[in-house]
Amino acid sequence: MATDSKHVPQFKLEEVQMLKKLLDEYNVICMARMHKLGARQLQSIRKKLTGQIVIRMTKNKLFKIAAFQSKKKNIKEFIDKIEGSTSYIFTQMNPFNLKIFLDKNKVNAPAKGGDIAQKDIIVPQGNTGFPPGPLISEFKEVGIDSMVKGGSIYIKRDCVVVKKGEEISRILALTLSRLNISPMEIGLNLYASYDNGVILEEKDLDISLDRILYQIRTAIGNALSLSVGIAYPTRENIPILLQKAYMNAKTIVIKAGIITKDTVPDILAVAKAHALSLSNLILQVDPKALPSDLKQQIEESGPAELKPTEPEKKKEEVKEEEKTEDLGFGSLFD
Repeated sequence: MATDSKHVPQFKLEEVQMLKKLLDEYNVICMARMHKLGARQLQSIRKKLTGQIVIRMTKNKLFKIAAFQSKKKNIKEFIDKIEGSTSYIFTQMNPFNLKIFLDKNKVNAPAKGGDIAQKDIIVPQGNTGFPPGPLISEFKEVGIDSMVKGGSIYIKRDCVVVKKGEEISRILALTLSRLNISPMEIGLNLYASYDNGVILEEKDLDISLDRILYQIRTAIGNALSLSVGIAYPTRENIPILLQKAYMNAKTIVIKAGIITKDTVPDILAVAKAHALSLSNLILQVDPKALPSDLKQQIEESGPAELKPTEPEKKKEEVKEEEKTEDLGFGSLFD
């Protein structure tokens, strides 16, 4: 009795075997969209990453068959991420480094009617260089606010003419081309990756190095401030802690009037300031009580702004001192 059997082309069997071999050999597998990628640009990427990546432009069904036969952890969950026409990249590179490289190798291209905006498209403020004419109506139709200035059409402000994910109309594509704006990015766009069982989606792979560096610097600064604040010594903060301890100790010694080679200039400066303040107070009572050279020093240093002390206020301060005299010297170390 004859039985019907579906013949599988040899090239498909060979492709599945190749994919199984690549799945076993590489720890990182990435899925990428090839948005209008030309053969020349693809060849350039392959050349720059020779020996580091293998790109297979195969049918999703064949990749699924190979992946289902793989023993890799979570590989079946990775299969669920497949979207539309996909290229598969096999590598040992960190997927973040690979995405950064691929993003840097994208090129800009003019938009065509029917394209989907990959990001918000902004027409910048400024002089277009076009003379007044029908273009003003065209700009208005696509949402560009313009006016005539200095004999040319001038765009009043930055205008978002289409948002990410929206379709670009034919008239807008033509207008953008007139303004030499090429908003479409052509290249390999990673949208999912598998790294030793860890699955990352497009939003996870889309990182900003500048933002990460800023966050790291902020975290380091906060940690340093905290460690200094609680006096927790580390290799990084020891110079700061020693400087802070030295300044605190010096302040206490100066206030206590203890004479050392480091405090003599400061103690003398404090004593001089007190003497001048007292002399100024004496002059307010009797201008003739002090010698002329001392008067000259007081004039050069500037008049001290001393307010007369009221008896009632003084009593209140004395009472306040009585309440706080048992607090000790802990606050000197704050």
